[in-house]
Amino acid sequence: MTTIVLSVGDELFHFESLVDWQNHAKSRYTLAGVPDWQRITLDAKGRVCTAGLHFMQAEKDSAFPITVYAIR
Repeated sequence: MTTIVLSVGDELFHFESLVDWQNHAKSRYTLAGVPDWQRITLDAKGRVCTAGLHFMQAEKDSAFPITVYAIR
């Protein structure tokens, strides 16, 4: 796996668990008001999360919280 240093903008919100993501993702993304292309979602191990599969893997790897940031 390649490691890079990434600078992000402000934290928008985070998910404490897979269940938290399942229950609140739609409303949190909507309330943040930031389009998909202007945010990045990273798990606690620094991996980009773009799909449900990534959130499920983070649960298996104890990689929560998953945090959503604005892109600069």
